[in-house]
Amino acid sequence: MSEINIDYIGVVVENPDGFLEYKKIPIEKPYNELYEELKAMADNENRSVLDLQNRLERSFDREYRNKFYHYCHRYTYNSSFIEAISYPKFWTYEEYTDLLSKSDTLKKELKQRFIRSAYYFFIADSYSQMFDRLKNESANKMFSTEDIGHTLYKYKINQNTEFQVRSNFGYGRSSFFFVNLTYKGIDILPYSDIVRYYKANMYDFIRYTRQYYPNREYWDLAFDFVVETSNYAIKDESAFIEKWIFNEIEEMMSGLERLAINPKEEYHKISNNNFDTPGLITVRNIENDEIKKYKIYPTETVIAFQAEKITGALILLEQIGKLSSVYVNAERVIDRIKKINSELLPQYKKAISSIDEKIAPLQVNIETLTEKENTLIEICKPYEEEFEAILNKAREEAKAKDPNIWINPANLKPKYIVEHSKYKESLDKITEIKREIKLLTDNINELKDFIKQLTKCIELIDMHILAA
Repeated sequence: MSEINIDYIGVVVENPDGFLEYKKIPIEKPYNELYEELKAMADNENRSVLDLQNRLERSFDREYRNKFYHYCHRYTYNSSFIEAISYPKFWTYEEYTDLLSKSDTLKKELKQRFIRSAYYFFIADSYSQMFDRLKNESANKMFSTEDIGHTLYKYKINQNTEFQVRSNFGYGRSSFFFVNLTYKGIDILPYSDIVRYYKANMYDFIRYTRQYYPNREYWDLAFDFVVETSNYAIKDESAFIEKWIFNEIEEMMSGLERLAINPKEEYHKISNNNFDTPGLITVRNIENDEIKKYKIYPTETVIAFQAEKITGALILLEQIGKLSSVYVNAERVIDRIKKINSELLPQYKKAISSIDEKIAPLQVNIETLTEKENTLIEICKPYEEEFEAILNKAREEAKAKDPNIWINPANLKPKYIVEHSKYKESLDKITEIKREIKLLTDNINELKDFIKQLTKCIELIDMHILAA
């Protein structure tokens, strides 16, 4: 089965009629014969890695020794600590003989390492040659890439349409694969995702039209999207605007309206969505700890969820404003988002006051428990002092017999505690009090987190509405 960027390069091509087509252009393999020859040499016991080096050097200029490619192949896109692919390492005769003098089993291993390194270098160099050739043809508009780290490629398709490909391959869980469509200078965003997913990172959200799992196989899907949307815009501009702008915003607004009127019902609806999200870094489903939190703090969870979604839409106002040249309802949508936020602002402030009122008695309980704990600690002090004296005496007696002996207090204290019931009772009460204090402290911290969430939401309203 052929693989993208190894066997072929994905290319979006503009046909003479202006419509786009996705093509898989085979990558020429100029090094296949050389690779097979090197493999045969590696299998020959009479050949060494120096022979393989000599054969490779006859096919490449010496300047190739300094070449390397920030090319992901060998790894998946969401791997971590990916190294660039470089020309195979060369050993001098002295280095080689020194290595073999330490271990004669290295002869075969060095040849195998060299073969693997040559294989990956051949693939990367073949891709690079083919890529350079394809990008010089004006009909070729977009290409599948294999770069390590942050990249941004801008592809001008025609007068109205531009695509951007953003990626961060090779950075583990931080790896991403975004495709952003700009139409007449306007970013086309998946506005409906805000009310579809439980969590949507609003600041990353404005960077893409589509996000894909960071896997090679998704290049085909991404380029199908490019071709479909571009051709759709060429065929029928009004239908394109209705599908990619009007429908997206209308779905978002319908969700925000429902969330404003009946937040609890909408919370349950969205939190029960279970989309396939592994590998997507800007949206996700509800997580187990959030489900548990709702069971303990249902009221606080729902209002924080409502506030985060509805105030998050304020971050999109600038983007929505840019749609006014093609979307007649842009200003109406902006005004409605602002109005919903203004109307809900008093509820958010009231919620903060209500949460504060819940925190106060919890803090009083902690203070009361702390006083009890301190009293018990005082009761325990004479026992602690007595045990310390017993321990010191035992250590002195042990050292008199053997200076190297060290007595661990953990070996003596359990017996001492059992023999002093009042001490044991006090220690048990201290343990229970500490447990209760921790539960109360965790409770307070959870409630304070809700206050932080709501405060950030209020700050968004201040920034985008009150201060505007």
